[in-house]
Amino acid sequence: MLRRGLGTSLGLSTLLRVGFHIDVWTDDIGPGLRLPHPFNIVIGDGVEIGPECTLLHGVTVQRGAGTRIGRGVVLANGTTVLAGASVGDGCLVGAASVVRGAIPPASVAVGVPARVVRASRPGEAAP
Repeated sequence: MLRRGLGTSLGLSTLLRVGFHIDVWTDDIGPGLRLPHPFNIVIGDGVEIGPECTLLHGVTVQRGAGTRIGRGVVLANGTTVLAGASVGDGCLVGAASVVRGAIPPASVAVGVPARVVRASRPGEAAP
């Protein structure tokens, strides 16, 4: 009854939503997700997030089949990943970028729409 009325059960998801304005609609999140500035983050239903990723404040990952964030990815402030887009392992995505389509692994991408500007350096995206 409470779940139907509130749209969620009381637990971690509710704490994140009320305390930090973080909406998490997927269970497919790898270990080691880091949220160093945990405010206004939305992770949509059906999204796959690999291990050891970092999401800064204001990140939105839209729901949809095929929306994937690879291992060790860093999404900077205000980044939006559109439904069906994928970000390869070890990528860095610059602030306020909009990702559509696919960003290849080990790349640095910026802009609207996000475009690859160079290869990421060893250890740059990984923890």
